[in-house]
Amino acid sequence: MHTTSTWSFLCYRNDAARNLIYPQLSALSKQGMMNLRRTLEHLRVKPQTSWDRPQASPLGNHMYVIRLEDENRTQHRLFGHHEIPRQAFVITLYGIEKDSHCAPSNYIALCPCRQCECLADPGTHKCACLEHVDALFPSWPSPHQPQPRLDARPRKTRLGSTHPSHQPGGHLGHVGRLRRRTCQSPGSGFQTTQEIALRN
Repeated sequence: MHTTSTWSFLCYRNDAARNLIYPQLSALSKQGMMNLRRTLEHLRVKPQTSWDRPQASPLGNHMYVIRLEDENRTQHRLFGHHEIPRQAFVITLYGIEKDSHCAPSNYIALCPCRQCECLADPGTHKCACLEHVDALFPSWPSPHQPQPRLDARPRKTRLGSTHPSHQPGGHLGHVGRLRRRTCQSPGSGFQTTQEIALRN
C-alpha cells in the first residue's frame, strides 16, 4: 500500500552515465516548465493507482506516461516506471505525441529495457534530476538520500566514440563495435533486444 510519503523523480542515464532526460526538460519553454512543475507537484502526492488523465496514465507492462502541453500545444510525454520501495518514479524516456502518434515510436520496447538497466545497475542508470540541486525546481525539498550532482562529470570510458542520443528522431551514431543485449522487464514475459556499444 502506498504510504504518505511523496514520490521523488529520477532520470535515466545511459551506459556512459549521460543523463538523457534532463537536457530535454531544461529546453522546455517557460510556460512548458511551469506546466511541468504543476503536473509533477500534482502527481508526487498521489498514490500510483491515482495517476490518471489528464496528468498521467498507465500504458501496461508496468509503464506510465506523464502528460503535459506548452503554449504551442506541443504534447510532451515522459515515460517511466514506479519503484515502490524507494517511493520514486524513474523517467526513462522523453517523447512528443502528435495526432495520437508518439516519437520515438519504439517507446514500448525501449522503456522496459531501460527499466531493467535501472534495476540491475541503479548507480549507473539512475540519478536525481528534478530536485535537490536542480535548476528546474530549486525550491523543492531535498530528497532524504544524497543524490549525485547534475553537473558531475560522467564516468570515463575507453570507447572514444559517439553514443546514441535516444532523442525523438535520433539515431544510433558511430559507436564502433556493437553487441545485442536482451532485457526482460520484471514481472512480465516481455523481452526486447537493444544494440549497445562494447567497451574495449
